[in-house]
Amino acid sequence: MLPSEARAYDLDFSNLYVFGDSLSDPGNLFNLSKARNQVNPIIPIIPQSPPYFEGRFSNGPIWVDYLADALDIEVKPSTDLSVLLPNVPILSPITITPDGPRASFFFNGATTNQSVNFAFGGAETGFGGIGEFGGLPGLLTQVAGFTNDLIVSDQMADPNALYILWLAGNDYQSMDIPNPTQVVGNIETALNSLYNFGARNFLVLNLPDL
Repeated sequence: MLPSEARAYDLDFSNLYVFGDSLSDPGNLFNLSKARNQVNPIIPIIPQSPPYFEGRFSNGPIWVDYLADALDIEVKPSTDLSVLLPNVPILSPITITPDGPRASFFFNGATTNQSVNFAFGGAETGFGGIGEFGGLPGLLTQVAGFTNDLIVSDQMADPNALYILWLAGNDYQSMDIPNPTQVVGNIETALNSLYNFGARNFLVLNLPDL
């Protein structure tokens, strides 16, 4: 049997939106933990940078950095766009809650018209993540932050953008959700939510060996 003919496609996406964990985190957990450390010094800054590269869980750029460069798209960490409180134009990776400082997902519309990476190290596929100090945003929280920003701005998701989801390793390693169907269900919920808001191009990656 002859191999099928390779087909080339023009990957002309208008924007990139990334949802994930440490494999895709561009420095969001670093920015979050640094801000939380300023409020409560017992909270460590993760990852330590240096030796980690610019807040990434790597000694250099990560895969999504190379992808963005290849597509000639600038992608901003979500913590560079979030604000302290709704309608308050004070940039902050944290917001203040009764449970203490948590990751802010208030953007005042800033995520709707540019490429954004929402990934946080430690994220699981549900609403939270692993970590001694809690408050990490999981996949469903990341997606809800984006879709809520669309609602605030009275906009739909960009149908010409690429929406990337890559996570689930933390679910299995922490054993918080031992049932794989729940993990897959969370990813399906996230995809359906994005689709219902107008997203049409998706890249969902498999896990490496655990």
